[in-house]
Formats: sequence, C-alpha cells, structure tokens
Amino acid sequence: MTDFHASGRRASRGARVVALALLAGTPVSLAGQRLIDYTPNTRPAWTLDRWQPAMILSHRFELVEGGDELISVPTLTFGTAAGRRFAFGLDYTSNSEVSSRSLGGNETQWWAAFRGPSGHRGALSGLLAYNTAARSVDGALTARARTGFVSLIGEARAFSDAFGTGDAGFAGALGVVFHLTEYLALSGDVGRAFTPDTLGTVWSGAIAFAFPGTRHHFSFHATNGGAVTLQGISRKKAYGPESIRYGFAFVAPLGTPSQWARVFGRRDQRPAETENPAAAAASPGELPSSVDEASATVRVNMKDLAFSPATLRIKVGQTVEWVNGDPLTHTVAADDKSWGSGFVNQNGRYRHRFTAAGSFPYHCEPHPQMRATVIVEDQ
Repeated sequence: MTDFHASGRRASRGARVVALALLAGTPVSLAGQRLIDYTPNTRPAWTLDRWQPAMILSHRFELVEGGDELISVPTLTFGTAAGRRFAFGLDYTSNSEVSSRSLGGNETQWWAAFRGPSGHRGALSGLLAYNTAARSVDGALTARARTGFVSLIGEARAFSDAFGTGDAGFAGALGVVFHLTEYLALSGDVGRAFTPDTLGTVWSGAIAFAFPGTRHHFSFHATNGGAVTLQGISRKKAYGPESIRYGFAFVAPLGTPSQWARVFGRRDQRPAETENPAAAAASPGELPSSVDEASATVRVNMKDLAFSPATLRIKVGQTVEWVNGDPLTHTVAADDKSWGSGFVNQNGRYRHRFTAAGSFPYHCEPHPQMRATVIVEDQ
C-alpha cells in the first residue's frame, strides 16, 4: 500500500495568531457541533461548553484500481470553546492539495470561530483562519435556515492568498440537510472557487448519525474534494485517478473540566443515596414528580435522558429529591457549581434542600443536554 503523502514535508510552518471578530446577538444554549445539522464540506462554528475540548477525525481516501494502493487524506481537528460564542483550534492534514508548492505535504489551519444568533430554525456563524500551506488568512460565513425537516446551508469564503497563487480569492457552497429523525440525517452540498475559477466544482453527500445520550456524531460521506480546511473544500482534489473519494467523520468531545477532575481527583464516586432510607425501598416508577406533604419533599424523575419536570417551582425550605429511572448513570449539578450530586446510578437518589429564593438551573454532567431549573419562591 502506497501512502502518497510520505514524501511531504514533516514539519508545518509556524502560524500567526488570527484576531477574533465579534458578532453581536442573543445568548444561546450550547449543543456542540452537530454533523447532522450541516454538510461534509461546510464549516459551522463550534459551540461547546467553555473550555471543553473536542476533536473531529475526518478521513477521506480512494482505492486505486487493483486495490493495491490507497490515497489517504486524513484531517485531525482539535478545538475548545473560550466562551458562549467563541472557540479556537486547528485542523491538520498530512496530505495537502491546496497549493502546488506543498502538494502532498503538511497543512495546518489555525482557526477562531464565532457564533451569532442561533435557534431551532437557523444559525449564523463564522470562521477566521490562517492556512500554513497557502500562507493565507482565510475567512468564512455560514448560514443555516430550517423549515420542517429540511435545512438549507449557505457558506461564503474569502482568501488573502488563494491556493498559493499569490492573489486573493473567493469561494462558496450551498447545501441541504434532510432530517429523517432527531438523530439521523442525509445531506449534500455543491461549491466552487470563483477566483481562480479553474479548479472545478466540488460536491459531497453524507449520511450522519447522532448517538442518543451523548455528543458523539458520526458520518459516512462521498466527495471529490480534499482535506476539510477552508481552501481544501473549495476545490476538486488535485491528484489520484478516481473520480470519487469516500470517507467518514467522527466528532468526539473530550470531557468537561469537572469530568477530568474526577479522573485525576479522589472524589467519592459511589452512587448518591437518599437521606431517608425508608423512601429508597419504593420503585422509581412509583414516584411521580409531586410534593410529599409530610416531608415537604418534591420528587423529580430522571427518565429517558430528561429531568421531569424540566421547570419546578417550590417554596424556600423545601427539599428536592431526584430519582434515577434510567439504566445510565446521571448526575445533578448546579450550573454555578454551588451544589450537586456524585454519580447517581439506576434506582439511586439525590436530595438537596433549598434555603434561599431564586432560580437554580442545573444539568447532568455525563449528558449535558439534560437541563432543568428549580425556581424557589418565598413562603
């Protein structure tokens, strides 16, 4: 098996830091980059929890006729969020096709992403980057609009040095996503460079999955493009005899700071237990979210990867008891880290007494999409 990038350069050139551009808008909840919401050749902004790292492994390849040679175009993306709107990171490939002077060599794209207004019906985000192979400052603006089960994607790109030509350039892409279910989508896109306009049309198609209860995403795709840098997805592949490349992409969040603290710390991780042993004998299925008049305890079920009810109103001095009815381990963690449980296994419970009025949002650390709020009112 021949690796076509073996003769490439083994050390990337140093990259200069690119300044972030600010974009005004309303705060949004953070759900992470979702492959099922975009297409293989578009670049939305990352919106993970602050300082939570994540990586994307994208691998594109073509089998040369006869099956004894493989052209491999791997791209490793690593990044983290710096706040509710901003993230930074890099894309690295060892088989660049951006510039003729670096064909088959290393390519690193240092990037800073920002996110504008976002919601179920659409999102706006941008990317600023420095590409070491083209020695170019690049940028992209990505818009997504959704109606029903269909999303439309539009992306505009600009380069200070397009594909190593020494001249500025522009490119764009249009895509569509069909949301078959909450966790399954079909997508495709078409794009090209407008200046220079001799690099051909780029296309891709994919089937993407989101794994329930996690932030992991996976897609299988086909394309005639190269590595997933802004310039790499703006032109047809530069070498190889086949007309189509196949590949996959895998998004893997690498854990929150509190999860890593558990890895290296000595925090007790045994299942949380109720303060009332007699109550523990009851089945979670027999404990609706209701007020126990005798104990002034309000029960919340953790079931089907959700807190029920998601918004709970109680009085100062009352206690909330969370009961885990899932076969998965959950936690109950205040967003401001002022209180929280350890790991709560199936049939386990956790109690917390609220002694002050206010609004107390909380979440599950292993499953951050599980979010809810306790509203405490004066007597």
